[in-house]
Amino acid sequence: MNLLWPLDLGAAFARLAAEAVLGNRDLVVSTFWAYVFDTGNPLPPFGRFTDTGVIHALIPWTQGVADAALAVVVLWGSFHIMWAHGVRSLYTVRILLPRLLLAVLLINFSLPLVQLAVDANNALCQVVQAMGLHFNLVNTLFSRDELGGVPTVPVLVTVALFISYLVLALAYVIRFALLVVLTLVAPLAALLFVLPDTHHYAREWGSLFVTTLFMQPAQLLIIGIGFEFEQANGHSPIRHAFALATVLIAFKVPGAFHATSRAGSHLVAMAKHYAHVASHVK
Repeated sequence: MNLLWPLDLGAAFARLAAEAVLGNRDLVVSTFWAYVFDTGNPLPPFGRFTDTGVIHALIPWTQGVADAALAVVVLWGSFHIMWAHGVRSLYTVRILLPRLLLAVLLINFSLPLVQLAVDANNALCQVVQAMGLHFNLVNTLFSRDELGGVPTVPVLVTVALFISYLVLALAYVIRFALLVVLTLVAPLAALLFVLPDTHHYAREWGSLFVTTLFMQPAQLLIIGIGFEFEQANGHSPIRHAFALATVLIAFKVPGAFHATSRAGSHLVAMAKHYAHVASHVK
């Protein structure tokens, strides 16, 4: 009976882990550079985010549907104002007219406005990269020397770190797809803003768009701090543990952003409620 089978099994595991990590390292690195460091068009012919082919192909359709529906809303509002009487009719005009004008602007200029927000996000990402953080996955991570030998704690941490970066890269691919969908439905979200019964759906769209877009600079800063831990700890056996911790923190950013956005919406709603109550008390 071979009493050294646990060591043989561990060595086999280490070899498989090293081959898996090193074989997919370039894929993770290229995905990071394409999706994580800025928001643009990662597909040929590349360029700005709104230059993505599917956006240019479908956005005229969603804008056309939104404009047609907006015309129906205008007709409905006009008849409602003509049939209504008194203060209620004047209140409807005061509320509906500014929203209609804003909806026309948002529907027909949704693409430049989205690109403006993306440019602001990319500027923040460039500020993070200009801070001197070392974003070098190839030279600091996943070297063959670290992955050789039996599956000791450093090897397991390295493999866990690779899996974390792989999941984060896939999450950014999903983020890009979600931003494309949100951009395509932006004209419809502007339409929902017009009617009092549906404007909360427009706020939900805005909250999701802001969270999905602007989580990138915060996550990039956290990941950069992880790379600085890599540089500072040299060849310490636990140096990847600090980088792994920062990646896990980065996964918490979207939830924190969404919670902050919802809290802000609740505060605005409460302020409007108390202002309305105070106006009636007077």
